[in-house]
Amino acid sequence: MRCPRCLDSFRSCTALVAHCESGSRKCTIRTADDYGTFLDRLTGGFLGVREKIRPDHLNNTPIMLSDPRTARLEVYKPPVVRYLKYEVTMPSDLETKDEKVALRLGGAAVEDRGLFA
Repeated sequence: MRCPRCLDSFRSCTALVAHCESGSRKCTIRTADDYGTFLDRLTGGFLGVREKIRPDHLNNTPIMLSDPRTARLEVYKPPVVRYLKYEVTMPSDLETKDEKVALRLGGAAVEDRGLFA
Protein backbone atom coordinates (compact mmCIF):
# COMPACT_ATOMS: atom_id res chain seq x y z
CA MET A 1 0.00 0.00 0.00
CA ARG A 2 1.27 3.48 -0.83
CA CYS A 3 0.55 6.85 0.80
CA PRO A 4 -0.84 9.19 -1.86
CA ARG A 5 0.86 12.24 -0.30
CA CYS A 6 4.44 11.20 0.50
CA LEU A 7 4.46 8.01 -1.64
CA ASP A 8 5.93 5.84 1.15
CA SER A 9 5.12 2.13 0.84
CA PHE A 10 3.51 0.08 3.63
CA ARG A 11 3.01 -3.67 4.00
CA SER A 12 -0.55 -3.48 5.31
CA CYS A 13 -3.60 -1.25 5.42
CA THR A 14 -3.15 -0.99 9.20
CA ALA A 15 0.36 0.40 8.79
CA LEU A 16 -0.87 2.95 6.24
CA VAL A 17 -3.71 4.10 8.54
CA ALA A 18 -1.21 4.41 11.43
CA HIS A 19 1.03 6.51 9.18
CA CYS A 20 -1.91 8.74 8.25
CA GLU A 21 -2.91 9.21 11.90
CA SER A 22 0.59 10.14 13.03
CA GLY A 23 1.43 13.81 13.31
CA SER A 24 4.47 13.50 11.07
CA ARG A 25 6.06 16.63 9.64
CA LYS A 26 7.25 14.65 6.66
CA CYS A 27 3.76 13.70 5.44
CA THR A 28 0.86 16.12 5.59
CA ILE A 29 -1.91 13.81 4.41
CA ARG A 30 -3.99 14.58 7.54
CA THR A 31 -4.35 18.18 6.39
CA ALA A 32 -5.59 17.28 2.90
CA ASP A 33 -9.11 18.45 2.01
CA ASP A 34 -10.11 14.98 0.83
CA TYR A 35 -8.56 13.09 3.77
CA GLY A 36 -11.98 11.86 4.94
CA THR A 37 -12.74 10.46 1.50
CA PHE A 38 -9.32 8.80 1.33
CA LEU A 39 -9.77 7.18 4.75
CA ASP A 40 -13.29 6.06 3.84
CA ARG A 41 -12.04 4.32 0.69
CA LEU A 42 -9.00 2.86 2.43
CA THR A 43 -11.04 1.24 5.22
CA GLY A 44 -13.96 0.18 3.05
CA GLY A 45 -16.32 2.64 4.74
CA PHE A 46 -15.86 1.29 8.26
CA LEU A 47 -13.79 4.20 9.58
CA GLY A 48 -14.78 7.83 9.25
CA VAL A 49 -13.07 11.02 10.31
CA ARG A 50 -14.44 14.45 11.24
CA GLU A 51 -12.65 17.61 12.23
CA LYS A 52 -13.83 18.86 15.62
CA ILE A 53 -13.02 21.77 17.91
CA ARG A 54 -11.58 20.87 21.31
CA PRO A 55 -14.28 21.35 24.00
CA ASP A 56 -12.16 23.76 26.01
CA HIS A 57 -11.86 25.99 22.91
CA LEU A 58 -15.55 26.15 21.99
CA ASN A 59 -16.29 29.43 23.75
CA ASN A 60 -13.13 31.40 23.05
CA THR A 61 -14.34 34.96 23.03
CA PRO A 62 -12.16 37.83 21.86
CA ILE A 63 -10.77 40.01 24.65
CA MET A 64 -9.18 43.46 24.81
CA LEU A 65 -5.47 43.54 25.62
CA SER A 66 -3.07 46.42 25.97
CA ASP A 67 -0.20 46.47 23.49
CA PRO A 68 2.97 47.21 25.52
CA ARG A 69 4.64 48.98 22.59
CA THR A 70 1.82 51.39 21.79
CA ALA A 71 -0.15 51.33 25.09
CA ARG A 72 -3.33 50.97 23.01
CA LEU A 73 -6.10 48.44 23.55
CA GLU A 74 -6.39 45.86 20.79
CA VAL A 75 -8.70 42.94 20.20
CA TYR A 76 -7.09 39.55 20.80
CA LYS A 77 -8.79 36.50 19.32
CA PRO A 78 -7.66 33.29 21.08
CA PRO A 79 -6.70 30.43 18.74
CA VAL A 80 -9.18 27.66 18.06
CA VAL A 81 -7.67 24.20 18.43
CA ARG A 82 -9.06 21.49 16.18
CA TYR A 83 -8.47 17.76 16.06
CA LEU A 84 -9.48 14.77 13.94
CA LYS A 85 -12.04 12.43 15.52
CA TYR A 86 -12.14 8.90 14.15
CA GLU A 87 -15.46 7.04 14.27
CA VAL A 88 -16.63 3.58 13.34
CA THR A 89 -19.11 3.93 10.49
CA MET A 90 -21.20 1.60 8.35
CA PRO A 91 -20.76 1.58 4.58
CA SER A 92 -23.86 2.92 2.83
CA ASP A 93 -24.23 -0.21 0.69
CA LEU A 94 -24.06 -2.63 3.66
CA GLU A 95 -27.36 -4.39 4.20
CA THR A 96 -28.63 -4.37 7.77
CA LYS A 97 -31.36 -6.69 8.91
CA ASP A 98 -33.32 -6.51 12.12
CA GLU A 99 -32.77 -10.14 13.03
CA LYS A 100 -31.60 -11.35 16.39
CA VAL A 101 -28.56 -13.54 15.79
CA ALA A 102 -26.66 -15.25 18.58
CA LEU A 103 -24.18 -17.13 16.44
CA ARG A 104 -23.29 -17.30 12.77
CA LEU A 105 -21.99 -20.63 11.49
CA GLY A 106 -20.73 -20.81 7.91
CA GLY A 107 -23.09 -18.06 6.76
CA ALA A 108 -26.21 -19.53 8.39
CA ALA A 109 -27.62 -17.62 11.34
CA VAL A 110 -28.60 -19.47 14.48
CA GLU A 111 -31.44 -17.69 16.29
CA ASP A 112 -31.04 -16.65 19.92
CA ARG A 113 -33.48 -18.73 21.97
CA GLY A 114 -31.91 -18.04 25.32
CA LEU A 115 -29.32 -20.78 24.93
CA PHE A 116 -26.30 -18.47 25.15
CA ALA A 117 -27.54 -16.04 27.81
